[in-house]
Amino acid sequence: LLVVLLSGGPEDAFDNYFEASYEFNSGAIEDLAPEAYWEYLDDEKNIDIEDLEDLVDDEDYYDFAMKVFEEQVGKDVSFSYDIIETDDVSEKDLDAIKDYLKEKYDIAKKDVGEAFEIEVEVLIEGDDDEEEVEKTIFAVEIDGDWYPCMKNGKLLVDELVSAYLSMESLKDLGDDLGGLGDLDNLGGLGDLGDLGDMGDLSDILG
Repeated sequence: LLVVLLSGGPEDAFDNYFEASYEFNSGAIEDLAPEAYWEYLDDEKNIDIEDLEDLVDDEDYYDFAMKVFEEQVGKDVSFSYDIIETDDVSEKDLDAIKDYLKEKYDIAKKDVGEAFEIEVEVLIEGDDDEEEVEKTIFAVEIDGDWYPCMKNGKLLVDELVSAYLSMESLKDLGDDLGGLGDLDNLGGLGDLGDLGDMGDLSDILG
């Protein structure tokens, strides 16, 4: 477990995820995936890093996300986290991660090193209340850098891709209806579950 104690270790993967998903730091997005992923995203979905950065910087996206949190804990929302435990994964799970990365994103198996399971507790605080959210993510080493993923190897940056596609669909719908106006008027922003692939907000932001 020495790698956990060094800078640049697997915990960096969650830190980047936290910065992008909770702190809305668009500058952290590029660190969520290796170059091979960004090439895949451009080829398959015609989306690039700048598109996701624009999403995180978008006031509508930010206002909606904060509205969800404010309903839970009140105004002046802040976030923090503690990493509870970091464990290495089994060879079987590592092989599954390598298989997925290769099949989905064409990331060469030889470029994939170790992987770790990370237990995290995120604290969401507001004026009225606070909420602790326990999360389990995985960190995989690709070409010497660490990236957040799911147990099967799916990179967590795909959550932002789903959010981007959903927001673009809503904007297109707003244009078709004669102008986006207030996104709340579209009815789909009361619950991220209405945004299709975005699923539950907890999958993206806690």
